[in-house]
Amino acid sequence: MANQEVPKIKTPVSEAELSRAFIDVARDLFKIDLSKEQLAILIAQNNLETGGRASMYNFNIGNITHRSQVDSFDYFIGGDKTRDKSGNWVPTKYQFRAYPSLKEGVQDYLKNLKYRGKGNVWNAVMSADPAQFSKALKDTKYYEADEKDYTRGMVAGVAAFNKRKSYEDALAGNFKSTSPTAPAGKTDFLGQIGQLLNKFLSAIAELEHDNFIK
Repeated sequence: MANQEVPKIKTPVSEAELSRAFIDVARDLFKIDLSKEQLAILIAQNNLETGGRASMYNFNIGNITHRSQVDSFDYFIGGDKTRDKSGNWVPTKYQFRAYPSLKEGVQDYLKNLKYRGKGNVWNAVMSADPAQFSKALKDTKYYEADEKDYTRGMVAGVAAFNKRKSYEDALAGNFKSTSPTAPAGKTDFLGQIGQLLNKFLSAIAELEHDNFIK
């Protein structure tokens, strides 16, 4: 069953594993082979949104929000920030899409980018242009942050990735695979306990991440 709350569970992956998932899914969905420079855009944006791969939850790449009238995914409740009427950042809670595996999270993320902004977002990925990518995302209201700050983060993230060897490790298979541990649609007793525990932990945490809103 979709469109139901599931426990919020950390699903950390290595950069090489995430890179390989991007490469494989892009090939399956769009029949393309991502270059290192193109892949750097995707890795940098996910790091910027989630706070890093080690802080990712339920295999949600890019922290995509859930809306029951738009998608049919299960969701988890997470902390974020948004602007109030005065323009001040205030903590809030959102429903974020939850995926049972890394592959499914990557599939939805790439499809999301592919069809945003009449192709402008995906064109920026293909051009490996972080500034163009940042602008295209802003035009589609993917984030509320200042565009200059977001662009600065993208440029820095892309440069850092291109200096590392994660792309080469991904192609060579030099990484450990992550088991799909994030539950989706679990309604058994343990799943219910997990949801209650998650709600309790969320209630006592004012804010767990300073991610941008989609």
